[in-house]
Amino acid sequence: MLLPIALRAINHVLKGEDWALKRLRAFSGQSLRLELGRFQVPVRIDDKGLLVAQSASASPAPVQPAVVITLPEDTPARLLLDPASLVGLMTISGSAELADHLNFIFKNLRWDAEHDLARVVGDIAARRLVKGGKQLLRWQTAQMSNAASNVVEFFTNEQATLVQRDEMSEFAASVATTRTALADLESRIATLERPSD
Repeated sequence: MLLPIALRAINHVLKGEDWALKRLRAFSGQSLRLELGRFQVPVRIDDKGLLVAQSASASPAPVQPAVVITLPEDTPARLLLDPASLVGLMTISGSAELADHLNFIFKNLRWDAEHDLARVVGDIAARRLVKGGKQLLRWQTAQMSNAASNVVEFFTNEQATLVQRDEMSEFAASVATTRTALADLESRIATLERPSD
């Protein structure tokens, strides 16, 4: 259920990028498989360069895909929160040439949300909505960063559960100095314990 929706979203973005469709048209007819945990969707590249889901009953014998794209288990959450991170976490295996093209396409494919919103609410409203959404995202990111800093400060200074980096560096240097002094002392003791001729 989720993978076909993702497939429609990918095709929607592909339709807005002629360069990506042109790259995929070169592999027209080849099959690939999208995997998310135990869910698998066989996909074929059509003559327009779009990804089309294949039904299991379409062919009597299962077709070996040229490429397998494995998505991480947390893909649904990442699609909502950070879709760009999916590119780095998905694995693409199989035909080197097709995998290379798919990897390039997924890394460079961008959804123009403003363009899609403009069709519904108009150009000015779409621009303002996208700008407001970006500001809200920046604000939320800053708030999360501030909250994380506050938690670290609390456990470092108030509770003394964590150690600050400077203190840890000083401690490590002190241990190294002590270790060197101990090695020198052991060497001197060994020299003194040797029987003299």
